Amino acid sequence: MRRCPSRTTLTKALTLFAAAAAAACAIAADNSAHAATDRWLIAFAANLAGDGGCHKEDVSGCDLYLASFDPAAQQAQELRRLTSTAGTGERFPSLSPDGCFVAYEAMTTSGTDAEHSVRLVHAPTLTDQAVAANAYFPDWSPDGLALAYAGAAPADQHVSRLDITADCAHGTYTAEATSTVTTADIGYRASDPDFFPDGERLSFNLNATPDDYSQVAVINADGSAPSDITAADGYGHSFVRGDGAAIGFGSSQLPGLFVSSWTGTGWTAAAPLMAAPQPAAYLSFDARFSECARVSTSYAAWVGDSGRQVLYSAQCYLSSTPLFSRLVIATIAADGAGVQLFDIGGAIEQLAGVTQRDFFTADILAVRAAATAVDAGFGNAAPDRHLPSDQHR
Repeated sequence: MRRCPSRTTLTKALTLFAAAAAAACAIAADNSAHAATDRWLIAFAANLAGDGGCHKEDVSGCDLYLASFDPAAQQAQELRRLTSTAGTGERFPSLSPDGCFVAYEAMTTSGTDAEHSVRLVHAPTLTDQAVAANAYFPDWSPDGLALAYAGAAPADQHVSRLDITADCAHGTYTAEATSTVTTADIGYRASDPDFFPDGERLSFNLNATPDDYSQVAVINADGSAPSDITAADGYGHSFVRGDGAAIGFGSSQLPGLFVSSWTGTGWTAAAPLMAAPQPAAYLSFDARFSECARVSTSYAAWVGDSGRQVLYSAQCYLSSTPLFSRLVIATIAADGAGVQLFDIGGAIEQLAGVTQRDFFTADILAVRAAATAVDAGFGNAAPDRHLPSDQHR
């Protein structure tokens, strides 16, 4: 997935690690083919200002942030903290198409039980409102008139759609109607929806039974015409390309990212999109990668429509235990034979004046107009160049 008044732009030169220089050049070269792309607006979860981790197994330090990034200059330019609720981990952000709102999952833990809810934060004013209880994995429709999300309650693990009217100028929203997209008729659990660019269809994760591995499926937004895209081999966390002609996804059983493409009559079998880089490929970004046995490519999103760039959480694992997570952009060679990695988390850290922090899940919006979503996201107020001094964790 993945547009309010004047802005104050704060620029800061970035000194990139030597090993990342080629990746930065690859990003600039890829965007030279899209000269109208001014900046990227990125909403992400990170522990920039708090104690506690921000990765798959520890969200105690996760807050949401909004940043803008100039891909031609390789500069992070603006940074704003969106959430700071004690005792709550915020993750899985989804940017509204106008860049004004961020939908996200709020996770609180009491004992061994976790509670999940979908909330909406107005980026210019930080007004934060509840949307749905017992829910997670929100995703904005491309027209900004609906939110899809998955039920987190044991009795309701299916995808719903909320028709919504969001008012950027006033920071409010009105819920119009909620409808069920998936039901038990198609499987035991459906989650992690992602809209197609036409807003008429969704990709999602499907577990046919409690014992089955997940698979990727597609369904119309009105709940009709469900269709399997992959076999039940652990594929999931799908992300639809901007032209709707390809679906990327990860795997719980195999390293790397995979893709299925539309042929005009059907979807191709799952094929490799990019192999999972070895830990050594990330060492110039963060010395902690020397401790990793492997690094997963998790919760990915396409960057633009070229099909050559993906943003993902690079999660470091020691055996089966995640240690930390970083935010990386991979530029995939045209022949698919190589990958250049760019440490976008490090660029944000330099703007914030911190190091070795966790970044976990993100959404990115490519801005291709003079009147930009960056303005909407940051509104009238000057963005925070450095973090507030309060330590709420």
